[in-house]
Amino acid sequence: MKPIIAMFSLQPDRLRGTAETLLAELPDIEVSRLEFGAVSQQLAELKAADLVVLDAEGLSDGGAEWCRRLKGLVSGPLLLRAQHPLDDAEGFVKPTADPLEMLAQVRILLRLKRREEEVRRQEQKLQQELEKRVLALRETEHRFRVIFENSPDAVFVESDQGLVLDVNPAACRLHGLSKDRLVGIHVTELVPPSQREAVVRDFPLWFSGALQLHEGYSYTADGRIIPVEMKASRIEYRDQPALLLLVRDISERRSGEDRRTATVQGLRAIVGVADDLIACPDMDALHRQAVELARSRLGLERAAIFLSDGRNVFGTFGTTMDGETSDERSHRVTMDEVWRERFRLRGLNEPRWSLSLEPLRNWHEGTMQPHAQGWVAVTPIQTASKSMGVFFNDSAISRTTFDPVRQEIVAVYCSLLANIMERKSAESDRSRLAVAVEQSAEAVLISDLNGTISYVNPAFERITGFRASEVLGLNPRILKSGRHDVAFYERMWARLRAGEAWTGRITNRRKDGMLYEAEQTTSPIRDSKGTVVGYLTVSQDVTRSIQMENELRQAQKMDSIGRLAGGIAHDFNN
Repeated sequence: MKPIIAMFSLQPDRLRGTAETLLAELPDIEVSRLEFGAVSQQLAELKAADLVVLDAEGLSDGGAEWCRRLKGLVSGPLLLRAQHPLDDAEGFVKPTADPLEMLAQVRILLRLKRREEEVRRQEQKLQQELEKRVLALRETEHRFRVIFENSPDAVFVESDQGLVLDVNPAACRLHGLSKDRLVGIHVTELVPPSQREAVVRDFPLWFSGALQLHEGYSYTADGRIIPVEMKASRIEYRDQPALLLLVRDISERRSGEDRRTATVQGLRAIVGVADDLIACPDMDALHRQAVELARSRLGLERAAIFLSDGRNVFGTFGTTMDGETSDERSHRVTMDEVWRERFRLRGLNEPRWSLSLEPLRNWHEGTMQPHAQGWVAVTPIQTASKSMGVFFNDSAISRTTFDPVRQEIVAVYCSLLANIMERKSAESDRSRLAVAVEQSAEAVLISDLNGTISYVNPAFERITGFRASEVLGLNPRILKSGRHDVAFYERMWARLRAGEAWTGRITNRRKDGMLYEAEQTTSPIRDSKGTVVGYLTVSQDVTRSIQMENELRQAQKMDSIGRLAGGIAHDFNN
């Protein structure tokens, strides 16, 4: 199926030349020019687009509002045609830019779109393989019956209605009841009367997997209340879905030594999840994985991550009151003093987390809605020099109190997450740039201020015939053809030394001595302070295009001469 490019402008005809250029160079695409006022009528066409080009000329905010709106509607990348770039757009080109620059941007973004689709297909294959392995694991369930019977922790198998289907000897010892007495009993009979209502409320969350780790109390036959830690997971029991509940007596886990043990276990859990976070393919996957691992491996009840661009705060992923992971990327609020304090870079001696009494929020039907008043733990996600985001967690579902030890573990987790986010962001930027340059059809050359070549891409090798190893350290004058006078090069260097880009057609010489025509743009490379530190040259071999133009002119000339001769012959006959 042909890639579809949707082009938006206040005046669609203004993009006609750009559309014609794209269709001429990329005949296997479809281009549609849309008006801003027709978005709702052409929503299906917009969602099907592989790339959206937004012409921001005439928009008061430089296209910022339309960038945000379009990003919420389309699945493909966004190319902004404006005076200044925006964070919401993956690509950017100025209205005065050469059409070839627009063409290069389109090619790169379409390649990125195809790569993203390939990644999604691979993820589906991996998911199918995972399902096969889970099925094989279920088939070997009977092999672990010995472990079930001899586990020092109480183990319960419960139906979706909360009825006990099976127990091990440790469960009988915990409650002081025989197996015959426990099998068939309802789970509410195994907790103190004051907690039975909460168990009825939360059991569906346990069964669905939304709640996996919890501390509560067991109720024995002689009326004792024992603090326990419970871990839950879904299994297949006699061809029916069931809940496997591991219950551990933690009566003695109140001393300082036990709390230190909990800290060590939390740190080990963080180390265990580091590889999973590092392996995330992009930032969105990292944010989602960070929230889900915080719940499944650190035992948090609800979690969410928020980011900021300095002016606005926007969500990533979080947990709903149903215990499900929610995509909250469309949630945005304006940065105020409260949020500014949360994103403020903390000093070494400042607290790493804080509690805030405020309305608990729940993501529902695409909006963030207040739920009830409660305590929220706020932990900055920061490196030593940069704020990467803010991590929230609360106990809004169970309404249990906060554990300071666990919150210290969360602070360590956020430090790890900040470093991974910083590195992932830098890797993503470098990877996109490297792939774009390496796969570009145009020759790319980077040199220092003296013209010494430090990099060329594969397209340069293909066009010039020089290998990279042959030209690194040399000067681009190795390509001189002798067709241009000294004044030509003096004009070129005058623009570059003035900090301006030079664009024009130049005749170069390949390694084999053959000449070729190139459309070339050389631009200054600046460091973070704005100082020019080198030059970037992008060129395209247009020799064949020029030959075809010349041949066409010659054919037209000969046709005109033929018509003239025919007319003269006709006059002589008359």
